[in-house]
Amino acid sequence: MTASEPRMPSERGAILLADGDTTSRTFVAEALRRHNFHVHEVAAGEAVLETLSQHPCDAMLCAIDLPGVTGLELLKQVHDQGLPVPVLLMTSAPRLETAVLAMRLGAVDYLIEPLAEKTRVKRVDEAVKKGHALRAMLDARQRASALVLSVGALEAALSGQQPPSETRIMASTPMTDPLGRLDTEQLSRLSPREREVARMLARGNGISELANELDLSPNTVRNHVKSIFSKLRVHSQVELMSRLSGHGR
Repeated sequence: MTASEPRMPSERGAILLADGDTTSRTFVAEALRRHNFHVHEVAAGEAVLETLSQHPCDAMLCAIDLPGVTGLELLKQVHDQGLPVPVLLMTSAPRLETAVLAMRLGAVDYLIEPLAEKTRVKRVDEAVKKGHALRAMLDARQRASALVLSVGALEAALSGQQPPSETRIMASTPMTDPLGRLDTEQLSRLSPREREVARMLARGNGISELANELDLSPNTVRNHVKSIFSKLRVHSQVELMSRLSGHGR
């Protein structure tokens, strides 16, 4: 189930609340709405990623014992896909090993229920601010990449070389970002995590290096690589490197 309401400019942020317990979910959702948060509600783990794709959220508040895909499994999926959504996990049966694993997977907070309303609002507010900062950083990186493309195009024009096309920059144009030769449509096909993996592949890193650097399992890295190859229509790392260097088709 998904609940959504018109978002007003004064709202403090959009929250995805995932909890299979209807009573608990309603209680938390109403408390957050009283404090001017916009809340999307889901009752099962399978609906979380779909809801995130339809409704950009500033933070996610998720029960660990969520039906279907558990809170920890969802946290791992968010981490592996590089989604810029801070996740707060909540539980009424805390365990040290679970808390440690949650932090290792990137949870920004571990809430032990029952929690005072004032405390919950404060910690959700902090997560929303982290989400804003994270998206601002990603936006700055994309703007920097676009600036590199613009500078490269100007340098190519000043040197009398062929102007860059919409889909790629000529091989002689200096590039800082390995993905700089992809156009906006091509970049949009890749998730933030896939872009990160693609950059490392373009620099010649192997699966093991990627796994260690990004704190992912080799199988997860292989799945990202397969997805990148499919979306960019290449068949090997060598072909990808050639495409991003400007020598591919």
